[in-house]
Amino acid sequence: MKITIFTSTLCPFSDLVISDLRKVGLEPEVKIADVDVDATKEMAELTKRAFTPVTKITKEDGSFIVVEGYNGKKKKLIEDALGVKLSS
Repeated sequence: MKITIFTSTLCPFSDLVISDLRKVGLEPEVKIADVDVDATKEMAELTKRAFTPVTKITKEDGSFIVVEGYNGKKKKLIEDALGVKLSS
């Protein structure tokens, strides 16, 4: 399983999801959309919107889910997809 977080340099919610994932031993790939044009394009293709965080969880079979934001319901979607309980 691969976890990709699309963030911006000043997004506290992105920092939170990255921190929570690391606390349970998961290391996401971090793409900074406001610095990396390719990351911006990839994020736009996934969401059609321009806010962060965007979490992409890719399974071994190539299927993936995309979660926009990191609040209660969005956090639960990430936990369910990964089979973990995140802190915060």
